Amino acid sequence: MRSWRRLTTSRGFARHTNSRRSLGLIPSERGSGEKRQLGHITKAGNGRMRWLLVEAAWQILRSKSPETAALRAWTVPIAQRRGKRIAVVALAGRVAGILYAMWRDDVPHHAQPRRPRTQEAPPRAA
Repeated sequence: MRSWRRLTTSRGFARHTNSRRSLGLIPSERGSGEKRQLGHITKAGNGRMRWLLVEAAWQILRSKSPETAALRAWTVPIAQRRGKRIAVVALAGRVAGILYAMWRDDVPHHAQPRRPRTQEAPPRAA
């Protein structure tokens, strides 16, 4: 937990995706012109924290607990499409985002799936 606090307080992330990027849980990108190729995860940042998140993702995937059913259901289509190991790393990134949101909002995690948005989100400024 100390590593997570140091990581989040030192950078002040605006979005949970920045926490995944800082932990090296996003794919590297190569490309030129119109082509974009995604590669292996970048492995930037704290290797121990990345390892712990991947181990937690494996436990969630193997668990039969109803509290983790929503995360398992999110992971299954990825595992069928891309393979189990890639799905586990994707789940580790999702867990990192959940942990960051829990830390930022100072609330416990509720395992219920999110409700769909009622209105469209405003377009993001680039």
